[in-house]
Amino acid sequence: MRVQRCFGFVDLCGFTAFTERFGDELAVVALARFRTTLREIAARRGVRITKWLGDGAMLSSADTEATVAMVLEVSANADAMLAPALRRADATQGNGNNNNNNSSSSSSNPELWAADPWEADAWTGGSRPVNEPPAGDDHLALRAGLASGPVIMFEGDDYIGRPTNMASRLCDAAMPGQVLATREVAAAAPRWAAASEALTYYVRGFDKPLEAVRLKPGTSDTMVTDPVCKLSLPLVSGLVTRRMSNLVKDDGAMEYFCSTACALAWEQAQRGATGAPFPI
Repeated sequence: MRVQRCFGFVDLCGFTAFTERFGDELAVVALARFRTTLREIAARRGVRITKWLGDGAMLSSADTEATVAMVLEVSANADAMLAPALRRADATQGNGNNNNNNSSSSSSNPELWAADPWEADAWTGGSRPVNEPPAGDDHLALRAGLASGPVIMFEGDDYIGRPTNMASRLCDAAMPGQVLATREVAAAAPRWAAASEALTYYVRGFDKPLEAVRLKPGTSDTMVTDPVCKLSLPLVSGLVTRRMSNLVKDDGAMEYFCSTACALAWEQAQRGATGAPFPI
């Protein structure tokens, strides 16, 4: 059966070096936190975690906007999500109990390059292939790739098609902290998301380079914070709003949300806390 889906691949880059340096136990702490966070966000936004991929995950949804919002939320909150494991890693390092006293360098992937030389310098300020982390880097970070389009649903729980492959390869091509997306995904992204100019990426398995943009939450003179997902959002038209009237704070203050999903989660939490009716 052919269906229309948006796919997101999210990857914990630096995980191998982190495990090598700090040991299996701390790696499990980081991975458990990563998976728990993804489950919570996916449930709230109505996005399916199609499969776990070791230190990564494949996401899918018929709702492109929800998938983009989920990936940007995960990326923006990566530091907080991984903080417990990183704090324990710092403590372990300070006590001199490293699993390996020599920093492990992450392996480079010569198959993935950015066609734009500026992009190769953007992360470190130096000249290097876009997908090659600096030597000795054992810092955990997230990267992601997004693509959408028609695919074949195979045996009810898998998807076969070009969009799936594109999302996976764009995740491979992304630098730590980056979210790469096709133009089609960017066009359907939430209005508060900002896209860079398109760059070309030569990736394994594709005869022609892929065009992709970098996505992130936008900025404006006035910024607001979603109280549920904690995303910092530009104050643009299209944000979902709720007033605090009839609640504990009866000052009519406005709350802003990235999506209806976050607004509904907030309403549910407020009802549970106060038992007060909500204005329609």
